[in-house]
Amino acid sequence: MDRSELLEKLVNFEDDIYIITKELKKIAWDSDKPLVYIDQKIINKVINLYLNDQISHNELVEWANAIECREDIGFEETEEKFSELIFEIANQEINPPFTKEYAKDLLEKLSA
Repeated sequence: MDRSELLEKLVNFEDDIYIITKELKKIAWDSDKPLVYIDQKIINKVINLYLNDQISHNELVEWANAIECREDIGFEETEEKFSELIFEIANQEINPPFTKEYAKDLLEKLSA
């Protein structure tokens, strides 16, 4: 699997997050330009996976940690909003707990 395919699987949460992150550790995180992008559709999909108990809170945090600070992953449209969300999920120890209620409220705000 090449780098772009692996990153697509990551951002779209298409496989076991722990397998993906293990493979990503073999690949540099820096890049001249993003190879994949995160948009509103992806954010909605992943948060809904969490809300519907298809992924655990720990898997959600692992997903955000794997994305955070990668130069080969970009953000479409309102980049700052999605980048801040990834930071918020990845850094639970310094941000409000990412509960299901909080996730529901966030989805509503993002859709507005």
